[in-house]
Amino acid sequence: MDIAIMGVALAFSILILKWKFEHKRYADFTMDLSMLIALSYFMGGTIEGELVAIIAQTIISFYLLAFPPRFMVDMRSSMDV
Repeated sequence: MDIAIMGVALAFSILILKWKFEHKRYADFTMDLSMLIALSYFMGGTIEGELVAIIAQTIISFYLLAFPPRFMVDMRSSMDV
């Protein structure tokens, strides 16, 4: 059962990453991908740890999809001054 949940969560995560890349949301994409790698590294080692990491990253990915990060916009506006 854990493997099936992990597969579904990872599929959602990859689909969200693909959508963000295709719609040129590179700040989101970079942030999501780095979180997926970091969480997998820190919590990997057991199936349960990897499952928690993938589900946590998918929830964060949904949040960033709804509320995109603004640090790139803020950085660009400060460079125009």
